[in-house]
Amino acid sequence: VPDCKQSAPLREHMRTILGDREAAREVFASSQGSSEAQKDPKQDPVRRLSLSAAFHKLIDPIQRLQSKEAISKRPSEKPKREAEKPDKKGSALRLEYQNLLKAPKVQTSLKRLPIPALAACKKVVLKAIADTPNEETLGTDTVEAITSAAWLQLRLVTAVDAGLDLLALACLCLVTYTCGFGDGIYGQPALWTLAFIHAKEAIEWITQIGQLAFGRLLDLLQASDDKLYMICGRNSDDEEIAALRKEITQAASLAHPALSLETAADLLFLVVGYLAILPQMGLCSGESPVLEKVFLPWFCSMYWLRFMYSLRGERWLGPYLLPILSAVRDTVAFFFVTMGCIAAATHAYVILGPRGEDAFPLYSAFTHTVRLAMFGDFDLFEYQGQDTLFEQNQTNPKLWEPVDPEPIGEDLETKTYLYLQGLFFCTGIGVQVLLMNLLIGILSQNYEMQQGRAQVLFVQARARMLLEQQRRPWAQLKELRKLFHKVSPRWAKGSNGQKTEPVQHGPAEDDKMQKKFDNLPSIYRQCASWGIGALVPLRYVLAPPRSGPLLTAEGPKPEDIWRRFRARMVYKPVVSCPCLSLIFPVISIVLLALSLASLLVFVAVALVLRLVGIQVNGLHYTVNFAVFGLFGDRWASECEILALVRPGADELRGMRSELKEKIQKVEKTLQEQQKTLQDSQKALQDQQETVKSLDGKMDTILELLRESRPSSPSQ
Repeated sequence: VPDCKQSAPLREHMRTILGDREAAREVFASSQGSSEAQKDPKQDPVRRLSLSAAFHKLIDPIQRLQSKEAISKRPSEKPKREAEKPDKKGSALRLEYQNLLKAPKVQTSLKRLPIPALAACKKVVLKAIADTPNEETLGTDTVEAITSAAWLQLRLVTAVDAGLDLLALACLCLVTYTCGFGDGIYGQPALWTLAFIHAKEAIEWITQIGQLAFGRLLDLLQASDDKLYMICGRNSDDEEIAALRKEITQAASLAHPALSLETAADLLFLVVGYLAILPQMGLCSGESPVLEKVFLPWFCSMYWLRFMYSLRGERWLGPYLLPILSAVRDTVAFFFVTMGCIAAATHAYVILGPRGEDAFPLYSAFTHTVRLAMFGDFDLFEYQGQDTLFEQNQTNPKLWEPVDPEPIGEDLETKTYLYLQGLFFCTGIGVQVLLMNLLIGILSQNYEMQQGRAQVLFVQARARMLLEQQRRPWAQLKELRKLFHKVSPRWAKGSNGQKTEPVQHGPAEDDKMQKKFDNLPSIYRQCASWGIGALVPLRYVLAPPRSGPLLTAEGPKPEDIWRRFRARMVYKPVVSCPCLSLIFPVISIVLLALSLASLLVFVAVALVLRLVGIQVNGLHYTVNFAVFGLFGDRWASECEILALVRPGADELRGMRSELKEKIQKVEKTLQEQQKTLQDSQKALQDQQETVKSLDGKMDTILELLRESRPSSPSQ
């Protein structure tokens, strides 16, 4: 991103979008040539304003990527109304079309990262962002734009993970209600659903460990081969094999993760889950269902925390949740010191033995110490091992009054009483008063420090989540296919023996693909038409069919979106392999049912969300990029990364930490100057006292001289 400055802790001032390369270049060219248009006000003012309207009037032409001059005059209302009609390319980037909620119009500047949007999803890029320790780099608009672009393209996968966690929580709530308070009829389906979700988690964890072991094995083989070749030399075949193995090793190094606390936590979660689900299936199938009391409570608690942690990549939660977790993590050393003090007090309390008659004296001593040290909840007589007695009131026999026991008596010796009193004051003052107040201060300081790093934590958390998604077995099938082509080069070559290059799919390529499709034999085209007819209901999910109060035709044209979708989903596979068209008549019924169900669900959701103020256009756009990978009427492979940044927001939002540093420097300078001034005043006072003492001595000398002077003869 040209001219990008350091990002602020929170990123509300910046929004990343994926736009068409050609439309973006036209916008940039028009912004750079705005000065020529200003010289001649009659030179196509409608076109210049139409580009501004296409960006929801959020882009000021003054600040469009290296623009240097402002628009001198505001055009008349008539050309302005004509200019606000969205054109084909500008509407694809219209924010009013993309927003789910109506937002006020603000002035922004457009920044462009001139790389394909697909590059943001590369493992190399995500791994570099996730592992780099350079926080200054992570806090820039460039890294924010890259991670946001990758998040938009992989939005469906992250949403599915969060949705599965939410579904699992709903199943656990249903099991708790039906097996704890009902007849358990719906408990078994919920448990089986939960078991399938848990099996998916187990497969992903096992695959992760397998990738780690495979990567370590390849590293060892690569190291041994290098040593062998250094001793014996290598020929041309060995060099080709070594290069291929090195490439596979590099791919595996990006595929396998490193062991971390999250890996151990996932293993514990999986074990506790199966120990809770399998026994509960047996307990829920009887006539009187009951709940499993040992592992099920822990499993439910862990799932709630897991669901909350799975939302750390969301903009509305991540920048606030991650600093809290980091602040708590940085306070582990203080917690260790606190627990050491509590352990010391507990050990002394056990030796004194005031609660020795309890069933579990060690646990009783620990609970009494923790209540006093951390919670400030204590009863002094109970702490001393003396229970309060109740006596019946002589006036009212139904009333029992508490009577405090004697501090020193048969139950408690004098020495033990004195030791318990000393332990009580040491624990209360040392832990409850001093350490707990220090804990509050340390947590506040750590949270404030981590809040300043919220952008860095959020960007790295998103990169790690997306990298983890691409390391899962379901996402590795495409990588395995590429690896197979590396091992068997003949599969990667065409019929003429030349390597085939991937085709860039664009509007021109769609027209070529349709022409190739029209040249196919009629049997293939008729079979493919079954699939196209079955997918027709999705046309109204991709884009609104008409303009009106509920569905508006703003944004890309519906026929353009449907044409792009049809070319990618039907024409391209049929042209690549015409035999695939024979499958469409068989699965057309299933496709039609799924399309109609999707349309009905979308209409129902749109009607409900319309009542709460959600824009249907924004819902169309969200479904398109999250489910189908369409950004307006463009695929991600045809888009570049664009960022809308509010001018001056970086300075305003980053002013807090900068001002704090300046204030601290000013305070330090003032303290030094005050100390210097005090030293100067002290030195001046010493000099004044020295001068006074010298004056006194001079007066004494003068008086002595006067007394010693001889009398005159006249006297």
